[in-house]
Amino acid sequence: RTQEAWRAGARFDSWDEHFRLDLWQRALAEEGIDTDDIVHARWAHDRPLPWDHIEAALGKHFLVKEHERALAKALTPDCAFSHCVGCDSCDFEQVKNVIVLDKPLNTYESLGEAPPPPETLRRSEPPPQEPDPVLRLRVRLTKSGAAKYLSHLDYVKTVHQILFRAAVPVAWTSGFSPKPRVMFTPPLPLGYTSLAEGADLLMAEEGDIEDWLARLRDASIPGVEWHFGGTGGVRDANVTNEVTHADYTVRVANPSATLGLSPPELAARAAEFLALDACDVVEEGHRQRPKRLRSGKIKTQSRTKTKDFRALAQSVAIETISSTEVLVTMRLACGGQGALDPLRLLAQLTGREVRLGDAVQAERTALWRLEGGASRPLFADALLEVG
Repeated sequence: RTQEAWRAGARFDSWDEHFRLDLWQRALAEEGIDTDDIVHARWAHDRPLPWDHIEAALGKHFLVKEHERALAKALTPDCAFSHCVGCDSCDFEQVKNVIVLDKPLNTYESLGEAPPPPETLRRSEPPPQEPDPVLRLRVRLTKSGAAKYLSHLDYVKTVHQILFRAAVPVAWTSGFSPKPRVMFTPPLPLGYTSLAEGADLLMAEEGDIEDWLARLRDASIPGVEWHFGGTGGVRDANVTNEVTHADYTVRVANPSATLGLSPPELAARAAEFLALDACDVVEEGHRQRPKRLRSGKIKTQSRTKTKDFRALAQSVAIETISSTEVLVTMRLACGGQGALDPLRLLAQLTGREVRLGDAVQAERTALWRLEGGASRPLFADALLEVG
């Protein structure tokens, strides 16, 4: 029945704006189910109920008796202070109906005994502390296949699960909800593949790094591969703060139809863009709820923001692969100073919306950091894979 409604177009039924009662009524009618009889009929006590197969604490005979007492306007006594009323909730071994004792609980005072001296009482032991990390292990991860559809938060959870399954000695945070001490490179847009996703693992002990990587590869999921990226001190700059730029490639099939521009026209647009001093673009931001200030005034935050695309784009190049395919390579800001989505820049160049699909595929190929005032690749081996 649910499948029939789904085939008819029922989706997101828990949302009022998407719920279609007519589709469900039609599907139930095709199955010969009389909804009016189910909803509005007066059910006899011996008529099977849809949930009779569920084992509940309250027996059906008790509910029938309570219904009859309700119709007769008769009260049922509280079994906590009276006799058992037969609801079947108590087994009188683990669960009993007596909740108020006739006599006080056994205490030192009620037993006529003196309490022991405070110094003899055993103090509770402090919770065990997680060991301090001793090593920073940097790894390079790749995302391909179905893994490219993992959002950043799901990707982080997946990495945590892989670390747990691999049983590598990664350090954990303290508190009620401990997590592996891992830092990640800036998030990758959904649907992009990547050759250069980085993570810093703070390890709780020294060990065989090759063995750790082998265990991580065995515990990983399809599409997420693990590679050695280096080691460092615990207090060294972490990978989250080091990254300043990222390289991307966007492969476009049939650009004249997909982008509305031929390869030479697209190259000309890219050259015009790089010649600009600034390119301010107004983007829609996240919806913000109005906030009431202490003064009583209502502060509304703007839903739009202005971003200088030119300042965030270091390079853009167009390469014609064939008569029906072009490759757009970009080096864009990616980090605390700002970030730019390659498809947003491509949309700015072409004047039309660009989405991932069979005709458009995007990949992050490298990450860059500043070292001594010069840009250095975060993972040199990733550049070798691209080459």
